[in-house]
Amino acid sequence: MMKSENNGRVITNISFLKKGIILTFTDEESLTLDEEIFTNHYFYVGKIIPIDEYNTLLDEVYLNSYYQYCLKLLAKKMYSKKQLLSKLISNKKLSKDKAIQVIDKLEKNHLVDDYQFACFLVEECNYKNFGYYKIVDELKKAGIESDIYEFQDNFQNEYIKAKNNLFSWMKLVNNYSAYKFKQSVYNSLKAKGFKEDICQEVISSLDLNEIQSQDDLKLQREYDKIVMKLDKEEILKNKEKIINRLLRKGFSYSNIIKLIEGDLYCG
Repeated sequence: MMKSENNGRVITNISFLKKGIILTFTDEESLTLDEEIFTNHYFYVGKIIPIDEYNTLLDEVYLNSYYQYCLKLLAKKMYSKKQLLSKLISNKKLSKDKAIQVIDKLEKNHLVDDYQFACFLVEECNYKNFGYYKIVDELKKAGIESDIYEFQDNFQNEYIKAKNNLFSWMKLVNNYSAYKFKQSVYNSLKAKGFKEDICQEVISSLDLNEIQSQDDLKLQREYDKIVMKLDKEEILKNKEKIINRLLRKGFSYSNIIKLIEGDLYCG
């Protein structure tokens, strides 16, 4: 049991140091406070702190270490209340009730703001050219679920963002057949969270005839890569594997067979 006077703890010294304000008691035990906790109380040498108030003070000091942990996180990047709550519970093993107290203090001091966080997150998603559904999903994962539609005005034009994604895909157009390229662009846009009508609008803007006109050259190039070090006997032995590899690239079965047979029997 701790020493006490009149059922309380007696302050014998108060030291102001860089690491905090240190209260020393009659039993030489000390307690380090931050400036906020210190100014919220009236402490002086000789003051007797009742045991129940002292226990409350211990709880404040205990939670303050987690408060400081959150401040360090917020100094590096923005977080939502849900994200900080999750870190306190999963990383620091703090109980949910205690973690909520820490979050409440941060919010009271205007250090965490879900509205500002949501605006920042939407801006970041726009920069990454995410579609509507992907942005909504990111907001929900961060715990921004109420009044989510008020952020729609912050969403940039969906078609422009979808076209921006297409521009990056055009660099890879020579690696795919026309069919595979169209399919890959569509799947990519859906994965980025674009609505069906936007995906179809972007796909319809593609000049597939021009892309398709290059299919024979692309097929020949891909086939040459596969069989570069194979003789005809090895090509025949691995014919099914070669066909499947080319089919995965989106080339038609009839064109593949025509190319392989031409190489084996006419080359």
